[in-house]
Amino acid sequence: MEEPPILIFDTYAGLCNQMFDIRAGIQFCKEHCYMFSFRNASFRNPKNLTKWFDVPFEQLFDTNFFEKFSNYIPIYSLQMNKDNTLNYDSSKKALELFNEEEDLEKQINKTKKKYIILKQFWSLYKNYQDPENIYHQLMPCKKIQTLFHKMQITLPEKYNYIHYRYEEDFNQHFKINNPTKLTQIIDKYPFQEKEYPIYIAASNIQHLGKKQLQKPLSQYKNIILKQETLQLNFEEAAFLDFMIGKHAQEIVGHEKSSFTLLLNSAHQSNNHYNKYFEEK
Repeated sequence: MEEPPILIFDTYAGLCNQMFDIRAGIQFCKEHCYMFSFRNASFRNPKNLTKWFDVPFEQLFDTNFFEKFSNYIPIYSLQMNKDNTLNYDSSKKALELFNEEEDLEKQINKTKKKYIILKQFWSLYKNYQDPENIYHQLMPCKKIQTLFHKMQITLPEKYNYIHYRYEEDFNQHFKINNPTKLTQIIDKYPFQEKEYPIYIAASNIQHLGKKQLQKPLSQYKNIILKQETLQLNFEEAAFLDFMIGKHAQEIVGHEKSSFTLLLNSAHQSNNHYNKYFEEK
């Protein structure tokens, strides 16, 4: 009997979609006894935030987490090439390689390849659970961990956290015609401990205008921001924000944001500022 192929995952798109890829890949390989590895992660194109490019997986994620899985193989120990690897250049997403309506294990085993590159795997394989809460255990690369530990020194022991989405592509995609102002969230969202400082996670936060704020952030008391001089890729900055959010006392974000979904999962909460203000 031929050995089944080794599955190689290229995580794709935004940070949380990449975390979905990781969770789906681990669960599928555990359930069906495949050896697996992770090759590439995605960084966002700074000139077009709707496009991504590949980077080595360990440039975004810490691979130490995977060592506890007996069927994990470090990517550097594999001998992949165009001949022995299906989708070697990862030009096709997993949904383009396999039919989601048919038995996935049978399709994979029929390929007759030693390795298979699976890009954006979570969109193909959705029948899985997460009893370990893997999202809470995933760690960023050493660079982001170092930045986080430096920030931890300056962060207060207890703080609240707002993940704010205001971008036009986000509003257009979800047909949000009257987005909640950040001012309203800062002033009126009912955090359990109102006196705690508030960390705000948002893209280009220093450039927010009157559509989002009634006055500059510098005029608010007890607001915490990360340094804009860090020169991080969008996904690196997101992972730093994610780490800060995991250690907050309470978080709130938009219900359509996968980033908010995962932070709420880590906190076992269900806090959405848009729902709160819509109900008022």
